Amino acid sequence: MRQLMETAAVWLAARPEDVCRRAAAAMRCERPARPIAPVASTTASRDLATLVADPQGELMQAFVAATPAFAWREPPQKDAGNYLVGRSAGNVIIGPEGAFPAEDLRFGAFMISPETVYPLHAHAAEELYIVIGGSGRWWIDDAPYSPRQPGDTSVLGWQLMALKSGYMANLQVSPLTVKKAEVFLDSVQSEDGATYGYTDPDDGPSTSAVGLLCRMYLGWKKDHPSLQRGVEILGNRGPTPNLYYNYYATQVMHHFEGDAWVQWNAKMRDRLIDSQATAGHEAGSWYEGFDTGHGPEVAGRLYITSLATMILEVYYRHLPIYSQASVTTEFEE
Repeated sequence: MRQLMETAAVWLAARPEDVCRRAAAAMRCERPARPIAPVASTTASRDLATLVADPQGELMQAFVAATPAFAWREPPQKDAGNYLVGRSAGNVIIGPEGAFPAEDLRFGAFMISPETVYPLHAHAAEELYIVIGGSGRWWIDDAPYSPRQPGDTSVLGWQLMALKSGYMANLQVSPLTVKKAEVFLDSVQSEDGATYGYTDPDDGPSTSAVGLLCRMYLGWKKDHPSLQRGVEILGNRGPTPNLYYNYYATQVMHHFEGDAWVQWNAKMRDRLIDSQATAGHEAGSWYEGFDTGHGPEVAGRLYITSLATMILEVYYRHLPIYSQASVTTEFEE
């Protein structure tokens, strides 16, 4: 049980929320355990085996090891109504009634059976749910459901650029978030990290450019063999009619510098200048010649023009004063 608390404390301490840091500190306080007799639960017995059959991650493994000592309890009819009775079970590890007494914190496990809706509710205390097994969809207030989707390389690229910009502006970025980004990239890389796929290992041009840029942000140096090979592949391919690919590849080349950047920039810059619309209400925009790839069929001229402008501004964008620092200053662990 203490191992579970220690593992959870490390996990929580890495998160940015204040409630997580306070909970982690409370878990690390030495406090005597009191005997709590394990309590069986029909719901727990029925559904727990599915969740722990293949534990993923250190936190889930610690949870599985401590499970025999849990005092599982099911909600009474008067408190839960019909929607959770027989479909949920919980236990308190730290708290007024837990194995480790505390008056200002409750830490434990709550399990909901498949196909169960936990209705909107509110408590005076601040709550944080950590999903360590199974899956779920969540909503807040009147917002729509938000599925726990596995993510993809495209979304990772946008998010990591935002996190890096925030980090360079002295905002806190959770080391756990950074580590998970690295783990995801490992799961979709090919050729030892020279190329990348969307959700699986592959060598897609756009996803490879995204993956390489992310690796640079995450600390790969210019002499990394896989980065050098990836840049070589991008350079041999050159700019294409797909501006989404060009946008990420231009950043990779810009940060890599040297002959690779000089050659790429000459082609990319001239291609954009030559293809800019010059007549009518479209003057100054881009579309023709770049209407393939990710997005133009639904986002149109505005989208293409935005990407073209950002490519031409790569010398100044992504927080101009950070141009080099953004790839030479690593996230803290």
